[in-house]
Amino acid sequence: MNYNNKKFQPITVSENGQVSNQTLFTYHQNGNLLTSTYQGENIVLGHHIGTVDEKGVIDMRYHQVDKKRENHYWEMKIHPRKITLRKNQAS
Repeated sequence: MNYNNKKFQPITVSENGQVSNQTLFTYHQNGNLLTSTYQGENIVLGHHIGTVDEKGVIDMRYHQVDKKRENHYWEMKIHPRKITLRKNQAS
């Protein structure tokens, strides 16, 4: 899976998190090195950096500054899944 120049928005978010469905993530990939920038309703700016394996599993660290100007940082591992969207067909 190649994430280069892909943009993502969350489908669901946690109640206590700062990411909202208005947060936009823009990814860049060079080999297995993966980076992204993001911002949204509660986040002024955030960055990811990490690696991606041949199955598309992402292992990364991120940091962000929120609207209160507080700094946050975490580690995460993401196991992607494909979602197929179907258009309704009129009869």
